[in-house]
Amino acid sequence: MDLHVLWYILIGALFTGYFILEGYDYGLGILLPFLSRDDRERRLFLNAMGPFWLGNETWLVAAIGAIFAAFPAWYGTFLSSFYLLIVALLISLMLRGAGIEFRNHHRSPRWRAFWDWIIFGGSLLPGLIWGVIAAAVFQGLPLDAHRHYTGTFWQLFSPLALIWGLTFVALFALHGALFLSVRLDASVTQRISRAARMLWLPVVLLIVLLAIVGSISSIALQHLLVTPWIAPFGLLVLLALLLAGFSLRRQQWMQALMLTSLAMAFAALALGLSLFPTVLPSSLQAAWNLTIENTGASSSSLVILSWCGLVVLPIVIGYQSFCHWLFRKRLNEQSPLHF
Repeated sequence: MDLHVLWYILIGALFTGYFILEGYDYGLGILLPFLSRDDRERRLFLNAMGPFWLGNETWLVAAIGAIFAAFPAWYGTFLSSFYLLIVALLISLMLRGAGIEFRNHHRSPRWRAFWDWIIFGGSLLPGLIWGVIAAAVFQGLPLDAHRHYTGTFWQLFSPLALIWGLTFVALFALHGALFLSVRLDASVTQRISRAARMLWLPVVLLIVLLAIVGSISSIALQHLLVTPWIAPFGLLVLLALLLAGFSLRRQQWMQALMLTSLAMAFAALALGLSLFPTVLPSSLQAAWNLTIENTGASSSSLVILSWCGLVVLPIVIGYQSFCHWLFRKRLNEQSPLHF
């Protein structure tokens, strides 16, 4: 297999892992002020993700690092085009991390309530930002022949971008509710389970709306005309969510969580395959598209990078798998709390 193709696949896998694993962290933060009755429950929610959230964020670091190493021109254009959004994303992640670490350092209700809302904002904003970025990539960016973004910042916020952002937020919230239902004892999760059932229908409706509105864009139609076999992957996203709804009705929380994870994986696969071999399409002229060939590093660099990835990636996956196995026990109201 060509190394450019291999690293395109690996970067897609890293982003997929990030959205699945960090997605339930974002969802938990979004739901934190609304589903918890008191400070004890809020601490219980945070401890549910406590052993995992820092490790989950490394998938984003790995994905961006892989783009920098394997496709440096893609990295440069991507970050410069979405500069303010990326800065806002990083600030939100830093504030969310500070909230998780600092809220328990003082017993004042105002202190803890302040950091709870910081965690909420730091969890909500990434979903909206990734939605805007995904919509812009899907529709195409106004890139010129020199790979420079020629549009304005506000041009990124199209109606489609708003739908993408709301879809990300709703899906993360559903994913987070299911994660809490799996991690916490049944005596704590009755309201969470009801919230998961209430969130399921809006998520499905947003996915359908996104498919309808998204298919109207000229870039999307071009993708479907050239690669019509991509369409079934979009249907698999909807099928996975529908099956998750049946699992919710049977209170099979782990199965529902796996199905929402599968829906995210199918969505990432559909987007990646529809763009391939393009990494950033230009809405001005197809000849100015950024592809894996015209943005990739040299063959010798990719060989070295591949050997490094062969060593590092199994360690990361093994470590995270071990953490989830080690902290697999459900938490209850008597569990010791660290956050």
